[in-house]
Amino acid sequence: MTGDYSLAALIAFYSIDQAHVDLTSDCLPEDQLFAEQLLYCCMASRQLANMGGRGPAKRLEQFLVSVANHPFDILQNGQESGISLVAKRDKRPEIIFPPELILEDGVFSFTVRLPRSIVFNRLLYHYGAASVMVLYRFLGDRRRDDSLYLRQLSLVSGLCAFAFHSDQLTVRSQLEGAFQIVTEVRSGKHTDLESKLRQYRPDPGVTP
Repeated sequence: MTGDYSLAALIAFYSIDQAHVDLTSDCLPEDQLFAEQLLYCCMASRQLANMGGRGPAKRLEQFLVSVANHPFDILQNGQESGISLVAKRDKRPEIIFPPELILEDGVFSFTVRLPRSIVFNRLLYHYGAASVMVLYRFLGDRRRDDSLYLRQLSLVSGLCAFAFHSDQLTVRSQLEGAFQIVTEVRSGKHTDLESKLRQYRPDPGVTP
């Protein structure tokens, strides 16, 4: 990390299965990949912590485990998430998630500022799970030819699911936990982490 920066995504859903993603960054090139993976991990951690034991959380956990096991397959066919990335439209989105990661004076912050009208949407948790899935698709598609980046992103996915499954993920600990996960993954101990995840088998989950 070489200085202060921000990275923000705008995830706009035109329906539960169609979304457009924009990414805005003022990161230096040497910080960009770390920031993308941390933004993704923070988003996954936030949604899992907010949903608790609800059905969409189990669905998201299953998706993250699938990413850890078959990252290239999921990018190739997208069937696991059932969500299509689409071009930006003139039509007003049904719901928007605006996750933002900021590093200022050596301190990270992460926010997802939702309008009050969205907070009370009965499908909020379903869209919350879908927002993580589509963010993975977006980041993975952008760097489809970078096998190391995709391997790291898949490990981040699996470790985030593992933290949720083992009750290590709470609303208060989510940012610190996400930072630890991404830092651990980028330390290069991929074989050890993959071995750890092979011992992790989530519950069958609930189809929402």
